[in-house]
Amino acid sequence: MLALLIMVLTMAMGAGLHMWLEGADWHDALLNTALIVSGMGPFMVPETVTGKVVMSAYSMFVGLVFMATLGIVLAPVAHRIIHRFHLDDEDD
Repeated sequence: MLALLIMVLTMAMGAGLHMWLEGADWHDALLNTALIVSGMGPFMVPETVTGKVVMSAYSMFVGLVFMATLGIVLAPVAHRIIHRFHLDDEDD
């Protein structure tokens, strides 16, 4: 649920930035944000210098969010693997 909340907030932030900086409609802003978050790249390139700079920073931020959410989702799996193979025992 935490990973889903992070992704929803990231999508809302990106769509809001598109609507504010580029004057895009909400459905175009949401689609463009979804394409950036998925790694496919934008279908609507920002026209203003401010929009280009902010969207560049947003794309970098999305990469960090992806790594963080991947860690949140995979942490329980890694924890189970460590317990399964008794890698957390310190018998040495």
